[in-house]
Amino acid sequence: MLLIVEGTYTDGKVELAETPAGVQRARVLVTFLTSETAAPATRHVVDTHALVWFLEGNPRLGANAKAVLQDRDSELLVPMVALSEACWMIEHGRTSIPTVGDLLEAVDADPRVFVVPFDRTTLDKTLLLTAITEMHDRQIVATALLLVDQGETVAVLTKDTNIRDSRLVSIVWQEIRFPARFILVQLITL
Repeated sequence: MLLIVEGTYTDGKVELAETPAGVQRARVLVTFLTSETAAPATRHVVDTHALVWFLEGNPRLGANAKAVLQDRDSELLVPMVALSEACWMIEHGRTSIPTVGDLLEAVDADPRVFVVPFDRTTLDKTLLLTAITEMHDRQIVATALLLVDQGETVAVLTKDTNIRDSRLVSIVWQEIRFPARFILVQLITL
């Protein structure tokens, strides 16, 4: 099995960004990336399904996304469009979250969560993202890109292939983060 995990090399030691699930002992190959790569994300934009699946405890939530969502130090940015979509899903019985009130209560109670409004600046950025075919996905990516434009290091918690394939933003989901940052440690189970 080959598993790629992000990490940082400092003074002869490799520190992994997360603990690989199910790996107790493994050989590793370390690949150094150029210094042009950015620092790991400090803020995370949360897509609709990541938000809903986390609150449901749904096993479809990617391991890395789950780790970020469980981390008490994470700063979670929920675009208004993602929150609106989650409300719609509840209204239409497409989630096990009982009521919209339960969703909003959970979001409001978590001090790590910041709801990002949809404003004219976000709309203008959204309209430029024609490589992304779905409007809600564009709005989520626009939210992340506006933060990047302000010098923030941001990743999007999403499984959405439309967003991932655009390669416009860094993605956190399963075992691989796109684009990769710092070093990649390839774990080969023994």
